[in-house]
Amino acid sequence: MGYLGKYPKSLIDPVKRQTQEQHKGTPITPFSLTKQLDAGISYFENHCDKIDWIEILENALLFDPTDRTKFDVLVTFLILISVLMERPIKPPPRKTPLVARYDGRGELIEN
Repeated sequence: MGYLGKYPKSLIDPVKRQTQEQHKGTPITPFSLTKQLDAGISYFENHCDKIDWIEILENALLFDPTDRTKFDVLVTFLILISVLMERPIKPPPRKTPLVARYDGRGELIEN
């Protein structure tokens, strides 16, 4: 339904980036899981004071990366941080202006 974005490129192993098809969702490869954990650790080290949800902080103290199912809240946070760290895709330049200009007679003014 359009709720899931494409795999973040930063979560795809650089060796496989050119050949890997970007499906929707988040990959669960060993590279991706390690990258998510690294992003989470970095965020906690530098921005822990910006986390408002106590559940995330409580889960982080107990988190076991080999048993992620018990820590859905933290896993969701790790995926979010990984996606937010992705460089935004620059849209292609517009071929037509966003706003058309017209003269006093109602004729389109070409740029």
